[in-house]
Amino acid sequence: MIKALANNFIFTFHSRHTKIAFLSSVLIGGFWGYAYYICFYRVYATETLSCQVSLRSGDNYLLLGTLTLAGMSAAYYLLTFKRHYETTLQFSPYLMKAIWPFICFLPFAFVTPNYFTIIVFIFLNALVITRVGSLMAYPTPSNKPTFSLKSWQALCVVSVLTAVFVLYGFLIQYRFFGNLYLGHSDWCGFLIVANNTLKGKCFLDNEGINFLGHHFMPAAFLVICAYIYLFRSIGAFFVLASLVVYGSAPILYSYAVKKGLSPFSSLVLTTAWLLQPSLANMLPAIFYGFHGIYVVMPFLSLYFLTLALGYRKTAWLLMIFTLLIQETVAIFWVGLSIVYFLQKKYRLAVWMFAISTIYFFITVKLVIPWIGENNYPYAGMYYGELGKSATDIAFSLLTNPYVVLTRLLRLENAFLVSVILLPFAIAHIRYPTWLIASTGIFAGICLKDDIQLSSINSWYQSEIMIITFISAAAGMVLLEPERSQASTGRWLKFYSWITTGDTNRQPTPNIMVCSLLISSFLCFYFFSIGCYFGKNSWAKHINATQFFDEINQIKSFIPEKASISATDRIAAHFILRNEVFLCPSPGKDYILFDLEDQLGNSASIEEFRKQMLESQEYKLIYYAPTGNHTFLLFKKGQITHTAVPLPIVDYSNWQTLGMPVKLDTEIPVQCRVIQNNQKQHEITLLFRVMEPVNHDVTIHVDVIAGNGETLRKKTISYAFGNGIQPLYHCTEGTVFEIKLDVPQNTHFMNVSLKPRHPVIGSNNLLRD
Repeated sequence: MIKALANNFIFTFHSRHTKIAFLSSVLIGGFWGYAYYICFYRVYATETLSCQVSLRSGDNYLLLGTLTLAGMSAAYYLLTFKRHYETTLQFSPYLMKAIWPFICFLPFAFVTPNYFTIIVFIFLNALVITRVGSLMAYPTPSNKPTFSLKSWQALCVVSVLTAVFVLYGFLIQYRFFGNLYLGHSDWCGFLIVANNTLKGKCFLDNEGINFLGHHFMPAAFLVICAYIYLFRSIGAFFVLASLVVYGSAPILYSYAVKKGLSPFSSLVLTTAWLLQPSLANMLPAIFYGFHGIYVVMPFLSLYFLTLALGYRKTAWLLMIFTLLIQETVAIFWVGLSIVYFLQKKYRLAVWMFAISTIYFFITVKLVIPWIGENNYPYAGMYYGELGKSATDIAFSLLTNPYVVLTRLLRLENAFLVSVILLPFAIAHIRYPTWLIASTGIFAGICLKDDIQLSSINSWYQSEIMIITFISAAAGMVLLEPERSQASTGRWLKFYSWITTGDTNRQPTPNIMVCSLLISSFLCFYFFSIGCYFGKNSWAKHINATQFFDEINQIKSFIPEKASISATDRIAAHFILRNEVFLCPSPGKDYILFDLEDQLGNSASIEEFRKQMLESQEYKLIYYAPTGNHTFLLFKKGQITHTAVPLPIVDYSNWQTLGMPVKLDTEIPVQCRVIQNNQKQHEITLLFRVMEPVNHDVTIHVDVIAGNGETLRKKTISYAFGNGIQPLYHCTEGTVFEIKLDVPQNTHFMNVSLKPRHPVIGSNNLLRD
């Protein structure tokens, strides 16, 4: 064996040019391994909202050397690969070309790894895998897979995978719900309106406002109402959200088979689609949860399937139905009409364009303003300088080109488009025409004021997720032998050159679809919230502390159907059980605060809490400082309650307590720490008010612990005075204490005070 390897090695250096090419390829292979080291080790986490990455503090040179050597070994193996049809070993100039695209990664070796580094890495991986697979199979063998797979068998596999992803999507939402990450909006708004509609209050929320005056989406509520009529619970609603997001997979599989892809290729392509990071990230949708636009996804998939099957009338009915799901879907159909026009389906294109355009402007200019008694609200809300109406925004490129171009060319928008198209990028390049249908939706996302909404964590890309599959399937179909042989043109030669290194041949569908699967998995690993073992920093919320027990304890004080005013995130837990309003909503039976909830108007909520603490109409019946959340529950009515005042310590005695702790703040509060001699890991933090203030504070304790190179930071938050005796009610000398268990391997601890919004007219007196 050693002799054979030596002969192989000597054989490859039979000429000077071959020697240079061989050494260059092996060096690029080493660089390939280095790229894996950068993206899998140096990049510690990705943040898909800000499009940033967190890096490890140091290098692991052993791992770096191992991966570099592995890349060089892989390159050497490819260059000396003996194909099954070859009788003698030959140096492979084709396989030498396969890994050369990774030379494009060279500039990233000299800059700090960033978000774009990962995007380029994944694309180059897909390209290299496609080229390697194509070149190792040359001359092209039979395109049939190595095992027989019938269409119904593949459909069964797709159905099982869909069920798994639907269940996993439900678990993601349920975990985010239990750790108080999901807010009240938007998902609770849809659930409340649907529930009220079933009660006869059609499309009204709890404030009596007609939802159709915001978005005209009667078809979406038809689906939601029918579902919650049968399954009326929050958990079942999470299943619905997951079902409409992932449930299109069997439909898309059937479409791919109908268009001419083999069952094997269709199965793998559909599996790759299920791994799209946008799908998992749309479920928590930052913290907004389910949105009614998700309902369009299965019906849009059905449109393409019925059209492929030849049921044109049914396809038109589905198109009309999707327009009623939300008025903005018309923008997608306008884009699709352009695609049909380029495909020379002129009659279909003209009718689709006319119907969609007329419908959109009728709804946003007449219907929605008539129902909501106001102009289309989302124009001015999201697009600011571009105008206050849909017409202003539509013509903003002519009226305000500088602002339009500035927003479109934001780096975050480039990241958004790249990450959405990246999993199927190699297939999109083969036939990119279908992607034109998504340009209007992309433009609407990229022009928004709020950059956070221009991310894969939002809900705006619902239609785009379907068209990416249609585009990929179209590109894959053109790789089928009977199609590829009939294809000609410069674009085909360019595509053949980048995917195989040869302008005269294309990759086979089976090789291409496996490349897409790997690319999709890498995107899932780096960008998906659903990949708990991946790089996305938001995935940590899946394993965060759950508060169901504490919330159930609060529910024991509140009877069903009672009205409740609550802060945003905890309000969601009382949907379908109580009549829920968001703070500040006075006059309700119960008032519930989560003092660590950062959603909502902090100024008005702080004033509202002060009113409740000083009110003679509402009495505090329950409070619980739990983890990073402090809950306060007030009940309307005369209930005897006495707040135990915090102790007052004079300054001379204060200086004898423990050791001082430095607080980097101008707030007149001092801190000292006392070590428990009996319990070595327990400390007591004391906070003394040096002079009265007109605001409250939140206490943050950062604990950094770990062993060796692995350090973890944990932040624990506390409300001053457990929330019932805020700082603005304290006089000079008032002391509040916190008992804290710290890990044995604690390296550093930092204590800080974060001021809450000031309140007006504080009387600095505790209420009896």
